Amino acid sequence: LLFAFIFASNAMCYSEYYAVNRSGTVRQYFDRFCVHREHCVNRGIDEQCQTLQQLDRRIQVSFFSYHHTRPSRRALVQSRFCCCETDRCNNFNNQMAYEIFVQDSPDIRNVLNVQIILKIQSITREKEG
Repeated sequence: LLFAFIFASNAMCYSEYYAVNRSGTVRQYFDRFCVHREHCVNRGIDEQCQTLQQLDRRIQVSFFSYHHTRPSRRALVQSRFCCCETDRCNNFNNQMAYEIFVQDSPDIRNVLNVQIILKIQSITREKEG
């Protein structure tokens, strides 16, 4: 059904992923929806998937100015923006983000490892207490 809508209305699937480090905790945000083709073309987003740094300056500024989470440039850890003619863009999830970004960035891996260790330690303490 989604595939039929895309061809009928000149729409594309848009997906957005970004990770923000907030006080040592990395939060991941995903968003997916249909947009008109010209929105993707005008922003320079395509099936190759761009990072925020690869988009033009105007788009970067609008992301930091108007986005609901308002991340700072220093807090943004990773990003991925895609527009596809099919719903292929919509298959990106947190496991894929981990495989792509964490393996390439030891800094993110360290933050994620610390979070996992702390959660396990707190669960162990709760059970013992």
